[in-house]
Amino acid sequence: MAHGQKGLADNWNKDHVIEDNVDFQKNQPLNMVLENRTDYPAGPVEGQVIMRTDYNNAFVWNGTAWRSLTPAQLIVVASDGSGDYLTIQEGIDALPAGGGIVHVKTGTYTITAPITFPNDSITLQGDGTGTLITTTTADINLIEVWGQTRIRIKDLYLYGDGLAKNNAGIEWVNTDSGSIENVLIENCGGVGLYMEGSDGNLILNPTIRDCWNWGIMLLECDGNTISNPRIWDIVEDDFGEGIELNDSHRNIFDNCNVEGCEQEGIYFWASTYNNFEGGMVLNNSHGNVNVHAGIILDGNSTHNTILGNKSFDDKGVHTQRYGIREAGVGDNFNIITNNTCTDNITAEVSTQGPNTINQNNMVLP
Repeated sequence: MAHGQKGLADNWNKDHVIEDNVDFQKNQPLNMVLENRTDYPAGPVEGQVIMRTDYNNAFVWNGTAWRSLTPAQLIVVASDGSGDYLTIQEGIDALPAGGGIVHVKTGTYTITAPITFPNDSITLQGDGTGTLITTTTADINLIEVWGQTRIRIKDLYLYGDGLAKNNAGIEWVNTDSGSIENVLIENCGGVGLYMEGSDGNLILNPTIRDCWNWGIMLLECDGNTISNPRIWDIVEDDFGEGIELNDSHRNIFDNCNVEGCEQEGIYFWASTYNNFEGGMVLNNSHGNVNVHAGIILDGNSTHNTILGNKSFDDKGVHTQRYGIREAGVGDNFNIITNNTCTDNITAEVSTQGPNTINQNNMVLP
């Protein structure tokens, strides 16, 4: 044989032991059989390769995690074994560095650690409320997105580990240009959707109920659009707010339906240039009679537009103190117009800022 040719086993001796000087490029194995198994082995070493027959895919241990040797941009997760992976995190981790789509089929996925995103440009998509992500582990967030861009979450049902515990349905931190669409969030002890330091996102058609502190919380978030949220029964006495904007600016809220919160329906704190339009805000201050407002601007919130909303109380015993309220003179230069406020206990619309426009609001007995 000439140098560089591949050799077969019969070029070796009968014991398959190489003797003398042998050209290794000549004597190469033509086939390699991987270890076939249906789980990951304990104590792997870096570079170890196995074949998962339940996934029909090979994986390598990179020193910290098992990674697919054939990453795809579309991965199917199914709890019944009919997809590429059984768990959501495995499916996300198997995507290439450039991102892709993880489709989670109908089923129940019980997690013991938050679902996380290692890269940008990942879509996590379920089949609607039939795709349930839940946990019995105390105080863990169901989904965490920290520092990525272009993350998209849609068509999922998230059910937390219970009230009076510290967890979020979705925690979205320092994450820009993404979206959350058609997600139902229930039974979370902290907040349904928590956003911090995140700009330019679209939140479309979320339904959030039976959570403890907030339905949606925005902290230092700018330029987001929240459209058509449905929020009710936010039940904690000390917070218990449907939506809070804290030091957040230039956000757009439209068609918000917020009902039955223990304190405020909508709370603006030190927030400016936001637009809140076409909302239905009713029967808040539910557990704190004649204390809180449907919509309140506080902490020097300025240059906000409150337009075309309905803020009212139609319970047998009214509890909502104000329909719309500016808390102090520092809450100024706001436009409060074309709203309908009825059956609030203390006042329908109360403004304090000397330059605020308060006009064309319909207030009825």
